[in-house]
Amino acid sequence: MKHGNYGWVVVLCAFTLMFVGFGAAYSFAVFFRAFEAEFGASRANISLVFSLCAFLYFLLGAPGGMLADRHGTRIVALAGVGFLTAGLAAASYARSVEVLYATYSIGLGIGIGLTYVPSVGAVQPWFTHNRAFASGLSGAHRP
Repeated sequence: MKHGNYGWVVVLCAFTLMFVGFGAAYSFAVFFRAFEAEFGASRANISLVFSLCAFLYFLLGAPGGMLADRHGTRIVALAGVGFLTAGLAAASYARSVEVLYATYSIGLGIGIGLTYVPSVGAVQPWFTHNRAFASGLSGAHRP
């Protein structure tokens, strides 16, 4: 391991990024019935909000990693955090399901896509021993 214990700080940061991003995304189910009632929308329309989010973060994982390789993990992850924050903040003002598509789905989808792969990739170089353990800890939030 390089530079003392800094690798464990990277693990903690990666864990935190993924915990917040995936926590916000997967907590969607808690609000499902409230969204149906508030917007008078069908289950299919409400389900599409999360589905679009998941589609985007799966789609953007590889490009997020490539951007991190080119521009650095910090910059890409900070951009992802910006999208997460903006998406959640804007979604709190949504008055229709269509606005949730544009805010929650796109904001969280891009945000997670820009934080997940770069975070996992950032952990690896810090460890020669305990690499699998460190990677496991950084991704321990997953359902």
